[in-house]
Amino acid sequence: MNWQEADLNLLPVFAALLRHGSVTLAGRELGLSQPAMSYALKRLRAQAGDPLFVRSGRAMLPTARAHELAQPVQEVLDTVRRRILGGSGFDPQHAAREFSVALTDLGALVFLPALLAELRARAPRCTLRSVQVSASELEGALESGRVDLAIGYYPDAPQSLYQQRLYERDYVCAFRADHPGIGQRLTLARYLALDHVVVKSPVRVRDAVDRALASRGLARRAVLTLPHYVAVAPILEQSDLVATLPREIAAVFARLARVRAIPAPVRVPNVVLRQYWHRRDQHDAANRWLRERVAARFAESGRAHAAPRTAV
Repeated sequence: MNWQEADLNLLPVFAALLRHGSVTLAGRELGLSQPAMSYALKRLRAQAGDPLFVRSGRAMLPTARAHELAQPVQEVLDTVRRRILGGSGFDPQHAAREFSVALTDLGALVFLPALLAELRARAPRCTLRSVQVSASELEGALESGRVDLAIGYYPDAPQSLYQQRLYERDYVCAFRADHPGIGQRLTLARYLALDHVVVKSPVRVRDAVDRALASRGLARRAVLTLPHYVAVAPILEQSDLVATLPREIAAVFARLARVRAIPAPVRVPNVVLRQYWHRRDQHDAANRWLRERVAARFAESGRAHAAPRTAV
């Protein structure tokens, strides 16, 4: 590659293609037409001496050379944005960009509707993309720019990430409204005798309820195990199963189905919901605006603070 003749305007094109794996979506983010994106990709390939992205079905997959270039290209773009354009602000009423937010299934149920409404009202030209990543992938996704912000319950998030505590909720037992075996309270003995639906999320490596029971030498009888909360409400409504889950989720289920909830008879550490971001975005105006909107909408008064997690 002859860098004296290199067109650095192509670097955002490369970064967008890497994020989206799609010429169409990358062009939409950059405001470029399909022919303009195809021409830019052709020039990128010529400068790199490598295909960089190869088609696989409907996706454009990065080559080994593209993976090698990903970090240095992002560092160049970060330097330009922070060191050269750092003084520029973010005008939500006129900005047109996509915010990529990593949400656990808990976070999607609780945060996504309100977050979308916030964006539609305050940043009408901006769009939102929800993704799900595991705790082990979270730092890399935030560092690469593939994800702007992570919101939800990530007890195993890397210590290096910046985080802001939003609020915490306790656990309750949820079940169908006319469950024949449950009244207004539930004893531990009765709880252990019931059949349970258990959610073991792929983005977490531990289950708080099972750990709390195991610490007392107890275990619940799980007849159904799911990777996500989304299917729990209809299952509860049509069975005698019981689910032990964060109060916020139970409140959503009660609005969607004939489900009610009572306090859980086992003490489980509260769910603490936070938002997370990488130090690369600490001073980015758009990212800061998004974090401020999340905090304004969800943070408990006087309990939110932002710092590397090691300082919390």
